[in-house]
Amino acid sequence: MYICVHIYFTLQKRDLLKTFCIDPRVFVRYLLRVESTYHADVPYHNSMHAADVLQTAHFLLQAEALDDVFSDLEILAVLFAAAIHDVDHPGVTNQFLINTGK
Repeated sequence: MYICVHIYFTLQKRDLLKTFCIDPRVFVRYLLRVESTYHADVPYHNSMHAADVLQTAHFLLQAEALDDVFSDLEILAVLFAAAIHDVDHPGVTNQFLINTGK
């Protein structure tokens, strides 16, 4: 549950759930579904990697120089994109998929 817990508390800390009237129960159910689409047997592009990217994005967005650069919607989009960017990633390169016809 790397992503589910991390994005929930990150958005809560930034008050984005309240700002965008996101029902926490619905959001958690959705996040659990998203997390289930990451392949646990993939060594790198898995839910732990997504949580790491999410944490990095959250950290970078806290830079003082960015305080008035992004709107709340843009911040939500960045954090959400970080959490879902590798959903259903098979763990191989595009070239491998092309070469093997998969």
